[in-house]
Order: sequence, then C-alpha cells, then structure tokens
Amino acid sequence: MPGITMKRIIPPDMQKYAAIGAVVFLVALFFTGRMMQEQTMLRIKDLQKQSKRVQLENEVGRQLNELKKVRDKVKSERESSKFLAEVAKLAGQMNLKLVSIAALPLEKYSDFMKLAVNLELDTTYHELGVFVSMIENAELFMFVGKLDITAQEKAEQLTSRVTARLVISTLFMNETSVEK
Repeated sequence: MPGITMKRIIPPDMQKYAAIGAVVFLVALFFTGRMMQEQTMLRIKDLQKQSKRVQLENEVGRQLNELKKVRDKVKSERESSKFLAEVAKLAGQMNLKLVSIAALPLEKYSDFMKLAVNLELDTTYHELGVFVSMIENAELFMFVGKLDITAQEKAEQLTSRVTARLVISTLFMNETSVEK
C-alpha cells in the first residue's frame, strides 16, 4: 500500500493554495500568540502596580493608626493638670525622696503646648532607671528631656545614693488642634 502524500489528498492545482494557506495560518497563529503574550504581560504589570498600591495603602493605614495612638496619648489643654498629678503619683509609687518639684514656663506652639516640670530626687541608680521607664511608658504622653546625676558623698565614703535632676515634659494639643 503506497503512503499517503499531499499530492494524493490535495489535487495538484490546489496544492499551491494549501501551502500558502498553511503559511498564512502559521503566521496568524504566531502573531495571535504574540498579542496574547503582550496582553498577559500588560495584565501582569497592572497586577504588580495594584499589589504595590495595596502595599502602600496598607503602610499608610498602619502609619495613620500609629499617629492616632500618639494623638490619643497627647491630651488636650483641658487635661494639663493631670500631668503634675501623674508625675507625683509615679514618684510616690517608687517611694522616691522628692527633694524639689518646680513647673517650668509653658511653651506654646501653633498646634500644641509643651509643659515641663523640674524634679530633684534623692534615689539610687536602679530606682531612677525604673522611674524613667515608668515616665516614658505612662498612659499620659511624657518624656525625660534632661537628666543630671550626681553621686552623693558622705564622710569621704561613696554611697549608692545619687541626686538626680530631671526635666519631665509633656505635650498638650491646643483646643483648636483638637477640633481639627
């Protein structure tokens, strides 16, 4: 049985057209594949842009949440009297010997005010470290702006006691800033 060839299936006068048709089909198939690949690449790039945008939006959301937490800790001007009470309460919890306490002048800025207090304590290094940690982790936003430590000397003998001078500050939002 002789093999099947193109000459037997397609009549000789149509073979030229069949070959051209096959070439046209292959060329069309190639260009269609290229167009589909380009569309796929464009979709991939678009998805990458969307993914990046979502990541950035999530980061902005996280940053806004952090800002809200800080704003919640920074109280309004009406609550400024709580600051001195909070400092005194924390010093009392530590049983620190409070030598002196003095409020410093109020500093006003466009959106907030800075209230500071100068403390002098008779304490140990350990107690002082715990006190500073309590100040900076308190519910009310407070921070230690200045800290001077002097060792105490008694009868030519060093003791573990120190005199510490601290400036503790807090920020209060102006009433107009709270309304924003």
